[in-house]
Amino acid sequence: PSGKVLTYTKLGMIKCTDWEDYAFSRSSCQAIKLKDGDSVINVEQDLENKDLFFVTNKGVCLRANKTVPIQGRVAVGVKGIDLASDDFVITATQTDDDTSTEVIIATSFGTFKKVFIGTITKTARACKGVKIVDLGDSKLNECTVLAQVIKSGENALLTVVDRLGTMYYIDSLEIPQDSRTTKGKYVTKIGPCQPQVVYCAKR
Repeated sequence: PSGKVLTYTKLGMIKCTDWEDYAFSRSSCQAIKLKDGDSVINVEQDLENKDLFFVTNKGVCLRANKTVPIQGRVAVGVKGIDLASDDFVITATQTDDDTSTEVIIATSFGTFKKVFIGTITKTARACKGVKIVDLGDSKLNECTVLAQVIKSGENALLTVVDRLGTMYYIDSLEIPQDSRTTKGKYVTKIGPCQPQVVYCAKR
């Protein structure tokens, strides 16, 4: 591959590296230096004219300008989002700087919604971010279980597994549009289930 590659971590770090830094004759090499408790959650090609987008377990999001310095293969990277001490990133990716890109949000108490990413104010990298979903009383320990970026009108199949192991399927077109500060809504087909995990496959 040519160009640059972006690596994102669970604790909100991002690293931009030239692909040629990974050109080794041996079968494997260290790709990034990780802090204790951190892990890689996404790796993707660096694309032009894109924003950075992060969503966390505690329902916070950050849409940021993609100003990431190029670093060597074993560097730690730079801060992508400023996290609370009890939070971590569940989704980190690049998005288009337009109004046709959405994020599907699913919560552990069974609500779903789609939010236009273009309605989220863009800031500098390494800021704290804003609420993407209302998770209610923090004592209930509810969380965001899915944050999937799609194009408006794009169709995707969601597989929902609840806390009892029951599996449900939802078409993304059944999920309503909503603003970023709401709790979302129950989907009629499955009602108020309690998702443990949600998988999304674009059609």
